Amino acid sequence: MANTEIMATLAKVRTAKLQVDQANTDPALTPAQSDLLTQASLALNDLENKLILEDIQSWINQIAADGRQLTTLSGQIKNTIASLNAVAQYIQAAATAVGALASALAAANSGGLLH
Repeated sequence: MANTEIMATLAKVRTAKLQVDQANTDPALTPAQSDLLTQASLALNDLENKLILEDIQSWINQIAADGRQLTTLSGQIKNTIASLNAVAQYIQAAATAVGALASALAAANSGGLLH
């Protein structure tokens, strides 16, 4: 169960990161807008590394926090860069997947299903 959910979440995180990085090449962005996209890209990159490299039990709480951070960044992007609403939706999809994964992993961990 967990591996399938991790892979599905990883796919959403990678898709969001690609969309963010592509959007950040727009020369019409203000420095503040570019900074928001850079923050989102760094957060997505950090999360991608955690999903690939970290021990599940050690980062359940951290990925839940990462999902909340992505939700915040998605909202900030929607509010400040209306033209990038689609990018914010990719970030929100990744954040939702991360939140669901964190909940599933926490439940599995509590039930002794993770080693």
